[in-house]
Amino acid sequence: MEDELLKYIVDKCYKEGDYTLSSGEKSKYYVNCKPLTLSGQGLYYCSTLILDHIDKDISAVAGLTLGADPLVSAVAMMSYQTWRPLDALIIRKKPKGHGTLSQVEGPLPPEGSKITVLEDVPQQEHQHYMLLISVVNLGTLLIELLP
Repeated sequence: MEDELLKYIVDKCYKEGDYTLSSGEKSKYYVNCKPLTLSGQGLYYCSTLILDHIDKDISAVAGLTLGADPLVSAVAMMSYQTWRPLDALIIRKKPKGHGTLSQVEGPLPPEGSKITVLEDVPQQEHQHYMLLISVVNLGTLLIELLP
């Protein structure tokens, strides 16, 4: 399945040209994985392979909205269909300003639970920090970060 995923990325996500990255740096190529994570086929490949790398004692997968939303949801669904259900958590960069004022959406795991954090792309350090603080505030034990 790794070969199919790589072919999909090369065919649908990889572009050559002159690009300015979010960091401001210039690049001769660009990999936009949205076509991958927003397609049924791409999500199937990703979620299946990600599940292979998640320890059995993990109770949930989490990700920073908006980019990781499809991955987190697909992994949770695939886990239910395969070996055991995982819950999905979506973490906002900051708490919402209405309703419950929550920063984390989804079924909150019991205190002390282990979770895996998924990312659609490597984020800047301050975003990693915000995500980790949100997870720690849940009382969970972060065990792994999977880019």
